[in-house]
Amino acid sequence: MKQIIIINFIFVGFFACAQQSVPQSVSSFNEKVIVVAPYNPTLIRKPATLMFMPQMRDTLPVNVVPRSDYVIYSVPEKTEYSIENMKPAKISGEPIDKLFHQHIKIGFGNYLTPLAEAYFSLGRDKNYGIAASYKHLSSYGKIKGYSRYKSSFADHEFDLLGQIFSVPYFTVTLNAYYNYHQVNCYGFSDDADTSALSFMDISDESWRWYQNLGFNVKFEDNATTPNQWKYTATARYNFNSSAWGSHEHSAEVLGRVEKKLNYVDKYTDELRAGGIFSFDDNTYGVNSTGTNNSYTVRIEPTVYYRFFKVELRGGLRFYIFGDDLSKSPKVQFNPVVDLKYHIVDKILTAFAGFTGNVERNTLEKISNINPYLHQFSADKLSFSRDKLKFYLGLQSNISKNMDVAVKGEFMLRDHILNFVQRPYFVGIHYEGFNDFIPAYSEDLFFLRVKGEMNFRWDERISAHVEATYNYFDNTLYYIPAFEAKATFRYNIGNKFIITTDMVGYTGMAGLDRYMDEFTVNGGFDWNLGFEYRFFRRWSAFAQVNNLIAQRFFRWYDYPSYRINFIVGATFGF
Repeated sequence: MKQIIIINFIFVGFFACAQQSVPQSVSSFNEKVIVVAPYNPTLIRKPATLMFMPQMRDTLPVNVVPRSDYVIYSVPEKTEYSIENMKPAKISGEPIDKLFHQHIKIGFGNYLTPLAEAYFSLGRDKNYGIAASYKHLSSYGKIKGYSRYKSSFADHEFDLLGQIFSVPYFTVTLNAYYNYHQVNCYGFSDDADTSALSFMDISDESWRWYQNLGFNVKFEDNATTPNQWKYTATARYNFNSSAWGSHEHSAEVLGRVEKKLNYVDKYTDELRAGGIFSFDDNTYGVNSTGTNNSYTVRIEPTVYYRFFKVELRGGLRFYIFGDDLSKSPKVQFNPVVDLKYHIVDKILTAFAGFTGNVERNTLEKISNINPYLHQFSADKLSFSRDKLKFYLGLQSNISKNMDVAVKGEFMLRDHILNFVQRPYFVGIHYEGFNDFIPAYSEDLFFLRVKGEMNFRWDERISAHVEATYNYFDNTLYYIPAFEAKATFRYNIGNKFIITTDMVGYTGMAGLDRYMDEFTVNGGFDWNLGFEYRFFRRWSAFAQVNNLIAQRFFRWYDYPSYRINFIVGATFGF
């Protein structure tokens, strides 16, 4: 390998201080925490923003050390059509202890797999908080039958996060990050027919790497009385580059405003009005050529109304978007309706609604889904659209320990992102890599049904089960028709923790280098984890993955590792 990685910006951060409503006047700081119950789960209509890492919460007791949950894949187990998981069932009240200022996790596994994590809290009080962290996971092994290149990958994540609290006026969150992700295009088996391919001395070029450098700034106004306007503003900048000379600059600005107009009067339990304005801009090019600019403007006034057992949120969603500032923009307009009816208050709720959406595809997003990419031009960064989405479902808190939900979505979609293998045509030089390019569907009907169940019994037992069925009336590549996942955690005496998870999916359609359709077989993965706490802050862990030694494929000719494991220790101080 001939590659020099220069990392100029370090730190990943985490600091989570959730701030709810505060009194209108504050004379002293009060750290008392009240746990509100019961929890009323909801299915999110679109994926929410990822939480900062590490995911430690003040509601956890001090002796709960984050468990090891590492699964070593050569191929990221990610799919474009995921729904955010529901939150766990209601958590009973727990004492709030002093958090650790530092947390370190180290480990090592077969296939030459090192793991390292370090979290540092640099300070926190009622006025500010600051923290930093670093995460690394990599592997340098080979897979039998795929000896041309190592089945290697390396992930580095740095973050720095700070928060400023001005009680009772506002909260400001600042986050800076640097991520580096690298994979090896090993997906070309030893048995493959190579008579038409040109294998050259290009071993270094089999690597694909992507790096992101950026920052987020969020301002949140803490309205202390119902008649005040509440403001939220977020700004994000991201720079992305890749091994094959691409560069991408993305800027996003989002603002929200909301005010309660009426609250608990003769006619209305609650009436609120507000709106959202957002603008994002993306400039992309390869080797300083073919630079293209795309943009999206979103305006969405909303009204929220609650009366007796009914909740209604309505609005208008207006998009202006385009691939080139010199051309006429495109426009999409959708009404937004979200209706909930509480059949049995806090126990059983029915919901339904309809909306639409426009999403810009970027190199950052595409490389996170499929890192085995060939160089592609700016015209592959298209907009994906839900021209119309209708959904309905039920959610229920069966008890304080269990909640369930089911949701169906019916969508008319256009330009949906999927992937095809880079075509090979006679007469064109081909280096013998198995890499992909983005592809987009035409208009199609998409049906998705998802069910979830969460169970929690104190801090001892927790479980989550979910299943998703996808149907589309046109071919989408590498999108399974059915996916299921189950996770289980058992805490024995706060000393020994057992975790297990299982993931399975059915076969998927693919398009090979000769533009012929084929079927990628489904897969099943079963993982098992153990953790033993020697002291309140120190523990040892072991994670064993792919227990039944399946050779499954998320992307064609990229098989997963067979049985693999990591052992290590965690330290909090």
